[in-house]
Amino acid sequence: MVESAAKKLGMTVEIDHIPDPRVEAEQHYYNAKHSKLIDLGLQPHHLTDSLLDSLMNIAMKYRDRVDASLMLPQVNWREPKNDRRMQMSMPGKSSLAETRGDFATSAVARAKKA
Repeated sequence: MVESAAKKLGMTVEIDHIPDPRVEAEQHYYNAKHSKLIDLGLQPHHLTDSLLDSLMNIAMKYRDRVDASLMLPQVNWREPKNDRRMQMSMPGKSSLAETRGDFATSAVARAKKA
């Protein structure tokens, strides 16, 4: 659909088929039903050619604001790694209490200066 919408705008697009970062199987037994939102009154808007044309025009208008480096997935579920967790350790109860005490002491000191 995107390819045909781009052709209408005189653009050529290349579809890049990237590997799936997910671990679960493509086909599985779970068949989720999404009826609750519809029961609450949701009126779904399906992706139509006119809506896609409109979105493509908006994307083209603001394309200078797009950071293309953020488009590709950054997560690989097959090789889990959390750099932030490895760099910082969670404070224990005693150090957490000390931190709170230091914060309270510094807040009192700031209040006295003011």
